Amino acid sequence: MTKLELEGYPDSESLPKYRCVSAPLYATVHSGPSSFKQLISKLHVPERLWEHVPDSLNLRQSIDEIEQMAEGTSSYTFSTPGMLMASSGWTHDLGEAPFRVIENLYFSCSGAQLRGVVGAVRTVLVDMVGDLTADLPMASLPTKETVDAAVNVNVYGNGDHNHVEVGGNANALNVGTGATQNIGNTTTNPALSEVTQAITALRTELAGISDEDDRADAEHALTEFEEAVTEENPDESKIRRAGRFLVKILTPAASAGLVEAATGLVPLAIAAL
Repeated sequence: MTKLELEGYPDSESLPKYRCVSAPLYATVHSGPSSFKQLISKLHVPERLWEHVPDSLNLRQSIDEIEQMAEGTSSYTFSTPGMLMASSGWTHDLGEAPFRVIENLYFSCSGAQLRGVVGAVRTVLVDMVGDLTADLPMASLPTKETVDAAVNVNVYGNGDHNHVEVGGNANALNVGTGATQNIGNTTTNPALSEVTQAITALRTELAGISDEDDRADAEHALTEFEEAVTEENPDESKIRRAGRFLVKILTPAASAGLVEAATGLVPLAIAAL
């Protein structure tokens, strides 16, 4: 699974749910001399063509590619050969070409939604390492070779080297351009474990935010806070800034209980330093 996240999912592989994004569907329409885009539902498409139009935006790209797109603030459009086929079939059914043509069907996805996917992937990779070592005493942690073989995370491309190593003394998992991670025989910090458990619980509760963009922004902010807390040498000021940003994002979008839980993360994390 880790190799698929880093290299991308081929069509033959089923996608995890967090890579299937609920995104608005648009049609590019030519009507006489004018051309415009129109927000539509899959139900607008002739039923015989539904099989060519996915129910959601399925992101099969490598996590590096998704992360690069997520760094921008613009919206991105995604289409498939099947959606192009559906637009051609829809034009045929209308029987008004060349005066009325459905040029293309596509999904539109915001940078915030893509950041939410990146955050979900990071969480999955962290959980994978946690599951791998959960039932082992510290002296019996798997060797570097065992983990490298199990998760196959060495990826070379565009001069980048994404690598996970086991055999050092860091507690966090770094996956990304030029990232090297060492996981070794360290003493677990019970206070830090309490913080990470609280973060995990809060992440689960974020599913209750109804607006997709708000939820994606909240997930991204929580991921940034988690990274500040779990880095090798946590910086108190960075943790406070990330905590304030998280609360700022949640305040207009989430329930008072969620905002209160997020506010309580900062002193909990500071106490764990």
